[in-house]
Amino acid sequence: MAPLNFLIAAENSGAERLAQWLNESSDVLVSDSQFFGQFGGMWPGRDGKLGAEQTWDFVVRNQARRVAGRFLEIDRASYQERLMRELIDLMVDFHLQQGQRKLLLEKVCPFPGTSRTIFYNIRKFCPESKIIRLVRDGRDVLVHHALTWLNKDAQGTDRYSYFVERRPDYVIRRFFDDHFIRRWADWWSETARLGRKLQKLQEPQPLIRLEDLLQDFEFTTATISKQTGIEIPPLFENDETRFLPRFKGQVLPAWSNFFVRRDGEIFQEVAGDVLLALGYERERDWYELLPKQLDWPVRSRTEDSLDGLPEV
Repeated sequence: MAPLNFLIAAENSGAERLAQWLNESSDVLVSDSQFFGQFGGMWPGRDGKLGAEQTWDFVVRNQARRVAGRFLEIDRASYQERLMRELIDLMVDFHLQQGQRKLLLEKVCPFPGTSRTIFYNIRKFCPESKIIRLVRDGRDVLVHHALTWLNKDAQGTDRYSYFVERRPDYVIRRFFDDHFIRRWADWWSETARLGRKLQKLQEPQPLIRLEDLLQDFEFTTATISKQTGIEIPPLFENDETRFLPRFKGQVLPAWSNFFVRRDGEIFQEVAGDVLLALGYERERDWYELLPKQLDWPVRSRTEDSLDGLPEV
């Protein structure tokens, strides 16, 4: 088996917590090298400030444009492919030697619009590598993402007025907005939808639902080990709580506390096929049971930025 495998998940789907557990408790080293995606641009960091982000295949492509055929007698495509292969081998060897581990697991949380390129390049450059896909209910992902991005793209929304501006006695009737639901539901579904299409053409890729991991860690991880050869050690007593999704230390309430009917309608329109295929819902009209507006209590004046969230 090749010393490099991949863990692919939408952002805020639990990949970071699983990576931390593997790094602490196994012979697997989890990295985040951003090999693939052909992404180069500005992206907000944890503090909300924009910073430059580039994947290695994007850097190599630009390098090939400058060098191939100009300084070296080699065509651009060959230069690009050979340099990318050398870079991957170098990075894998370096991380394994430095970490003194036997296997490298590359954690991949695709930038929007890059999933197809990521899957294609993994199969091109790392055909022997295993791919593990980790998914979480997209509605919970959107709640988590909206809270994480409060200072990044929420200005002018009800949630921004409620949590950031902290307007006294502000009553919030809707947490999301149409644009956010459409944009990030599409991002969440992109990786899962493409992965399902590829499974029709190739050997099925191991798929983990975060909810199954929380419910039965040993059974779920035993399945992963059997399919990939990655040995995942058992949890210590009560250690499964480390995988509970949290925001600033607080366990997040279920998505149903944040969604109104309008949100559900849009989510179903954009990503409902994935939601049903993954078993998170059985009926297409699940959103009919949602309220027309939120009924949260009037916020208080405390300094806790999460004050006002519904109880878990």
